[in-house]
Amino acid sequence: MHQAVQYHFEQLLIGSPAPDLDTLLGIYQDHWESCDGQTVQYGKGEDRDALGRMADRLLRIFVQSDFARPVGVILGVEEELRGQIIAGCPDLLARVDLIVDSGDELSVFDFKTARSSWGDDKVEDIAPQLLLYSELVKPIADGRPVKLSFAVLTKTKLPVLTVHDVPLSLQQVERTKRTVERIWRAIQSGHFYPNPSPLNCGSCPYREPCRRWTG
Repeated sequence: MHQAVQYHFEQLLIGSPAPDLDTLLGIYQDHWESCDGQTVQYGKGEDRDALGRMADRLLRIFVQSDFARPVGVILGVEEELRGQIIAGCPDLLARVDLIVDSGDELSVFDFKTARSSWGDDKVEDIAPQLLLYSELVKPIADGRPVKLSFAVLTKTKLPVLTVHDVPLSLQQVERTKRTVERIWRAIQSGHFYPNPSPLNCGSCPYREPCRRWTG
């Protein structure tokens, strides 16, 4: 899905017309085929054909959305930005899905797919990603406001694409930076401990070593 959406915006970036649905579905299928030979773990009731039908529904909603037709000049698609934003910590490496210059402000979008719609709590939980990105985008903004948003496409029977704005609070930016700084110090000191979560444990590659950990 991300590859298809990326291709859509890349065509707009170079001044070409927006690709049609069939073209985007072709991009989706091409990238599926590039995974041949790799192990794919499907969810309950899912297979490749079922996901292909879901992709059709999702991309139909995407091409009809306002998000697919940004107002302004596209400056970057999957733009890689890197820099040190926290003294004493490694550089932050960001891949920004979409950067749009609307004149008065710079808009930064991150594209997500989700099994269900996001509420305010979910947006708040994920917000630190974009808050850190905002620090790397500052030089491009050249003093103008930066607008941060998640574009979330829900993988439901009737898909919906919703754009969630993230308030750019300087207090929250500093809090996020201090959190990253504390975590980096803990890593440097070798302080690792289990952090079980129903959301993350199922796909964590360290699940078994974590279960064997006794302190």
